[in-house]
Amino acid sequence: MKKALEIEDDNRIEWDDYDLITKKGIKIEIKSGAYIQTWEQKKYSNISFSISKTAGSKENPKYNGKHQRWSDFYVFCLLDYKNQKSINSIKLEQWTFFVLKTEVLNEKVGNQKSIGINSLMKLNPIKAKYNELK
Repeated sequence: MKKALEIEDDNRIEWDDYDLITKKGIKIEIKSGAYIQTWEQKKYSNISFSISKTAGSKENPKYNGKHQRWSDFYVFCLLDYKNQKSINSIKLEQWTFFVLKTEVLNEKVGNQKSIGINSLMKLNPIKAKYNELK
């Protein structure tokens, strides 16, 4: 993801208020899901992404103690491939990415803690392949 967005900074704090920040200061939260898991399945996994608001960290200059979504954008990454025998998460062509402004989540789903793929699609995210993310 960092390479696709041309982010060179290797500093990432686990459990930070967002996952990536671009050279222009755009904060990005990344979520991922897959229909197929590494274990044997009888049916595909339901796709659901966590979008919970958090209190944020006191180190964040914008910290105010209120629960909110701290990023400017969400990138929902879906391993959109359904063949157990040939799935390979390293093959970027097997992934589809959905980009959505955080303000859309705030306006449309409020305090909702997760969002399924069908509900996400109703919010009209930008659909992209890896090389289109930037």
